[in-house]
Amino acid sequence: MRYGIDEGMIGFGKSQITLFPELLEELIEILSQDAQALDCLDALTGLRQIMVQGTSAHHQLHRYGRPLFEDDSRDKALRKVVAWLVDETTGSCV
Repeated sequence: MRYGIDEGMIGFGKSQITLFPELLEELIEILSQDAQALDCLDALTGLRQIMVQGTSAHHQLHRYGRPLFEDDSRDKALRKVVAWLVDETTGSCV
């Protein structure tokens, strides 16, 4: 998935490139009955938030690009991304 959710993917049901939001809705429809039985429907439908808020990769690229725009070095920008990843990871485990 080179372009992540920003580009289309092959929809095998249609044998054509389909935008990711359409594929996600199709997957939610297909899986919702099973997700409900497994008590994880909220997690499944919560995937829609990723479409709105962006993926971790989007956030990392943003945090990398902003310091570079502010004339930080590449190394410093990468360190800021790593610091953010650590904060996100440890913050969610508390």
